[in-house]
Amino acid sequence: MDGDKPDNALPDEKLDSTQPDETPGSPPSHPLSGYFCNDALQLILNIAAENDPWFKEHGLHSERILPKFFLMPNATTMSVDLSIDSAILPLPPRDLVSMMTDVKTWASRFSHIVYSGKGEKPSGTSLEILDIQKVTAEFLKPISVVPFSTIEKITFLRFVKEIRHDMWAVVDLDFDECSERLSRMTIGTSVASKPKVENACRRKPSGVIIAKYDDSKSKVIWIETMEFPIDSDWPFKAYCWINVLKNDYRRMSSDFLSFKLGTENEGSRGELLGVLKEMAKNIRIKYVDSIVASADRDGWSGHRQENKEIWLKHKLNSQGPYAGSCIFVAVVKFNVESKTSRPVFSYLREKNLYIDWCHTRITQWTDEVIRVASPDGDTYCITLNKDPFEGYVLQEASTDGFRSFVISSPIKESDFDQNLSKNEWSELVLYPSGFTIVPDMNLCISISLQLMDSTQQDAIKAMQQFHLDLIAEIEQKYIF
Repeated sequence: MDGDKPDNALPDEKLDSTQPDETPGSPPSHPLSGYFCNDALQLILNIAAENDPWFKEHGLHSERILPKFFLMPNATTMSVDLSIDSAILPLPPRDLVSMMTDVKTWASRFSHIVYSGKGEKPSGTSLEILDIQKVTAEFLKPISVVPFSTIEKITFLRFVKEIRHDMWAVVDLDFDECSERLSRMTIGTSVASKPKVENACRRKPSGVIIAKYDDSKSKVIWIETMEFPIDSDWPFKAYCWINVLKNDYRRMSSDFLSFKLGTENEGSRGELLGVLKEMAKNIRIKYVDSIVASADRDGWSGHRQENKEIWLKHKLNSQGPYAGSCIFVAVVKFNVESKTSRPVFSYLREKNLYIDWCHTRITQWTDEVIRVASPDGDTYCITLNKDPFEGYVLQEASTDGFRSFVISSPIKESDFDQNLSKNEWSELVLYPSGFTIVPDMNLCISISLQLMDSTQQDAIKAMQQFHLDLIAEIEQKYIF
């Protein structure tokens, strides 16, 4: 901080302090020169101070009058949603800042929400601008018509600035909107004019303020502002992002509750623990990837059975023990009249271990070999079970307060043992199936299964049998 300023004063320099001041009334030559960035930064700081006493005590609030267009929809068919949440996270602040600015790591960390993401330094940006990049991300957007997610592609600017010692702001604002407004201002049109692209989701100024709380913890306030069509919804509120971070910490801090694999080598155990966590995460990512659909649901076909629509797509398996077989991915959605997802989540976590999804049969028993769980023992759990048919079943069950997953994949015993001895887990082929639970008035439960060497008729019949049996059991046990 400048020695002439009190400790709680905000820096007032432009994002790119090396650039000369622009002539009043004349927009800058490039949207990344700080023309909108400083206003977006100040807006995020004001929201943080107004909604969290801890940040207000640190002098973030400013009385500056900010452009109203930041929180106004671009068209009468659009709506803007602003949500705010804060937390103290057991993570170092610099690690959080680094994760947010590494787009690949950010997308992987928030794989519950972000399907893919890439960042690039925009052309025309001066080298002195601090940590700014153009991000293109695909967000998973659940919809109610079909039981799987669609993708919403959004492009935005992301920049980071250290507000003061041990306090950072990471701010996002829509790239196209900035460019459109600057273009209209250059030719003298009204700032309130409609943008070129209507009915497209936009990332209005959003951001996260990250401050050091103590040596190992961060104080975080998350501000999520999205514009989307009035007849749709944006499901990922600020608390969803923070809950993913909390759940990810529980995943990282999870440890063995039981271990019956036959090795007493503690070094091997520690190595296996890290491998199991990565394998379980890969199962979830591949599971989501298998049920994501394009906006027009390309590749999927719907089949109505007993007032329930079952969606199918098939592919030829080219690798692993089932190479050459035809895999059908079948998805169905149903609702359960329950006020809470926790008992249903616990039930499905145990039930799933007895389902041989690939061959549509129920096993009579499985023997638990390994159980890895979060410190609370419930919100995150990895289970490795021995089954009487294929070898092993690896399952991840996780919940973040918004969406829960119970997902498993069979692993042949010979493949598991071979990879265990060689420590070459990247070659292991996974076939994830399982459940997604989303609160939606009642509980919305999606089932996805991969069927080997099946036919379309068999796939429909198998899914019909599974979901009807499960509905009956869940409703009998857990309707409140």
